Amino acid sequence: MLSDDTATTDRVEKLIEYAAVPSLRSYVLLEQTAPGATMFLREPGGAWIANAFTDGALALPGLDITLPLADIYQGLNFTA
Repeated sequence: MLSDDTATTDRVEKLIEYAAVPSLRSYVLLEQTAPGATMFLREPGGAWIANAFTDGALALPGLDITLPLADIYQGLNFTA
């Protein structure tokens, strides 16, 4: 989960700001309390869709790379 202090900013306010940048096609938010990510993708008509990942890998459009979540979070320990 994102920090309670920044979750609304990261998931709502920044999406509104990013939507105003026509060249931006995608962005990723990483969770800080457990491995996980949310990828936001702009559809051809301009709408944004969100995809949540808790395992597997992120294929980053436009960069031609795939990042396994395990690699992103390698070396980090999460406590409940």
